[in-house]
Amino acid sequence: FELIFTNNASQDQSLEKILQIREEVPWVQVISLSRNFGYQASLMSGLNNSSGDAIILIDVDCEDPPEMLLQFIEKWEEGYDIVYGERVKRNEPHLIQLARKLFYRLTKAISDSDFILDMAEFSLFTCEVKEAIIYNKSSYPFVRSEISYAGFKRYKIPYTRNHRISGKTHYNLIGMSLFAIGGMLSSSTFPLRFIVYSGVPLLLLNMICLLLILFGINLPIMPLILLNMSALLMALMIVSVYLARTYKDVVRKPLFIVNKKKSYMNK
Repeated sequence: FELIFTNNASQDQSLEKILQIREEVPWVQVISLSRNFGYQASLMSGLNNSSGDAIILIDVDCEDPPEMLLQFIEKWEEGYDIVYGERVKRNEPHLIQLARKLFYRLTKAISDSDFILDMAEFSLFTCEVKEAIIYNKSSYPFVRSEISYAGFKRYKIPYTRNHRISGKTHYNLIGMSLFAIGGMLSSSTFPLRFIVYSGVPLLLLNMICLLLILFGINLPIMPLILLNMSALLMALMIVSVYLARTYKDVVRKPLFIVNKKKSYMNK
């Protein structure tokens, strides 16, 4: 076994506490990043430095119960390549729970490939799945989507997410919304295709109006102009977002940078 903590440039005493554990448990390791590169990049740093036949992802706040890891391993030993926790309930306001349900179902509906409902990164998967995940060199990784994309034999274990054992989350409604939008963009090209889907009937409407005008029929033009301008503005915003993501993928800046002075690996 190896236990790898990914220290995303934390400002508290996390690293010191991990090193205290490491003194007693030599297979505990820690990767410290040079700055906060975000949650997904932190996960990718751990995956890129992990080894073994199976890998488990779990947050340290114990909202995902560590006791379930034994169940994960049991199902893996039965032959499943991916074993994951299905979040059926969370201790949070009903409105936020509803928004999460909507996110999963909307993302699945527009995703370009398979997307697993109510699954986050709390999971076990084989080294073959891990290789498929880290093969993706996107600047905007979305690990749960990559797990879904990999395929393989899966098994879900429903559970209720607990309260944090300590500390406060930095996620607020705005942060969760941006994360959800980013996840959708990483999983789907539907917004780009939506431009075509909506553009075809709009083009037909413009052609019909043009023909009517040519035949001498007076039409209120201003509403049609406003409709066209709104459609063009929407299309421009969607294309700009995807173009920005493509640009960052082409530039290929490192997804994360390891602070070797504060990282302690046994390899």
